[in-house]
Amino acid sequence: MTDGVSINPSSVSGGPEIRTIDKTATGMQTQMVLVDVGGGTDASPETALTTGQKTMANSLPATIASDQPPINVTTTNGALEIGGNLALVAAAQGAGGTGIAEPTGGTGILGWLSGIYSKLSGALAVTGTFWQATQPVSAASLPLPAGAATAALQPALNADGGSLAHITNLPATQPVSGTFWQATQPVSAAALPLPANAAQETGGNLAAIATSVAGTLTQQPAAHAATASSGTGTTSASASTSTQILAANASRRKIIFANNGTATIVLNYLGAASATAGFAVAAGGTYFDDNPCNAALQAFSTVASVPYTLLEC
Repeated sequence: MTDGVSINPSSVSGGPEIRTIDKTATGMQTQMVLVDVGGGTDASPETALTTGQKTMANSLPATIASDQPPINVTTTNGALEIGGNLALVAAAQGAGGTGIAEPTGGTGILGWLSGIYSKLSGALAVTGTFWQATQPVSAASLPLPAGAATAALQPALNADGGSLAHITNLPATQPVSGTFWQATQPVSAAALPLPANAAQETGGNLAAIATSVAGTLTQQPAAHAATASSGTGTTSASASTSTQILAANASRRKIIFANNGTATIVLNYLGAASATAGFAVAAGGTYFDDNPCNAALQAFSTVASVPYTLLEC
């Protein structure tokens, strides 16, 4: 049979039709059957099915069997998906928060994860409003600031590598310098040497007392026949003048002196009283002595006629 001979032509529009004869690789003449899948007519014949990717309009829909095993789907960039999980992943990954951007150079989930890792592997800033101004920090150990543990030349001392602090000029005085948390520093010591003249006074009240009690003191017997006497009086009518207000009395056992004036009165048993000799009784004050001196008592004031009351027994 020659090629191009029409066999069993169909008169039904859109039906199958034997159009031509073709040869296979065996050399046998066979029939090529065209199947109408697009509603072709005799006036507009259908196109034979050919291999290769076509548009949707020129493609046949395919239905996958319900018991079909997973099929590898090849995309334009060569990635494979099994089971249709890409849509599920896209829905599950959600979206970034407001004001939060993916790290530069990162894409997708790996981009976000790499950004999180870079933050967690470095130092994290603690910011915001805290319930107290100073925050407590707990740590097993902390690095010391530069130079805090050792001095520049300390590692060479005693060949200990600087693990110990050394003072090589003891017992010399060690300077304490720097900025302190308070102006005056408290110091605790078992004993301290006294500075010069710390235990004695020169030219002040101690010297005046020493002058007042100078001489020989005679212990008086416990029994006595003295009688109590009292009275009132005033200091000298001339200001800054010493006056005797009580005579010597070997039987004297007690004395009470009250300053009734508004100026200080100085008393002295060992001579004239003055601003620098004797002991002072302030205005309105009282002097009491149950073991007084037996000598005469002198009174002095920088103000004239200061009143007083005196009791002797």
